[in-house]
Amino acid sequence: MNSQIPKLPSGVAHTKQESLILDFLFLSEEKLASTFTEYFKENYGWTVAQTRAMCYLKLEGYMPISQLAEKVNSSRQHMTYLMDSLVEKGLAVRSNDPNNRRNVIVEGTEKGLQMLDTGERRLISHMLHGIYNNQKLEPNELMDAIDKVCTFLTDFNINVKRIPEIER
Repeated sequence: MNSQIPKLPSGVAHTKQESLILDFLFLSEEKLASTFTEYFKENYGWTVAQTRAMCYLKLEGYMPISQLAEKVNSSRQHMTYLMDSLVEKGLAVRSNDPNNRRNVIVEGTEKGLQMLDTGERRLISHMLHGIYNNQKLEPNELMDAIDKVCTFLTDFNINVKRIPEIER
């Protein structure tokens, strides 16, 4: 945990729970999310947005381009550019929705999904090596904790627009 507890704008120190959640957020981004996207950038030349799009295409199979744009928090215009780059690299294909000609459906290609799978497996292997060689924590306890966090995060949603502004 961070030795310096960040201060709230009002100057009030965070509680232990608040500090723990902040540390979890920052460390998750720094140690996990950034490492994940950096791996695909270094090894495949994928941008963060391309990596996220490919992950959603793997999870969902295929989806309307507008839905993918929402998931990766992208404008429709930027998503078109993003899909052009994925199609050009042979990582994804687009087609017209047979049920609604105005919708464009996108899906990952075998090549794109295989590249994603290979990268994921290498990262997972590296993480498992770290977990099972950790001298501070019992590996099974750590895996149980990861399982609990995943279960919690699966159903957890924060609507950023509903978070109250900080009083200044």
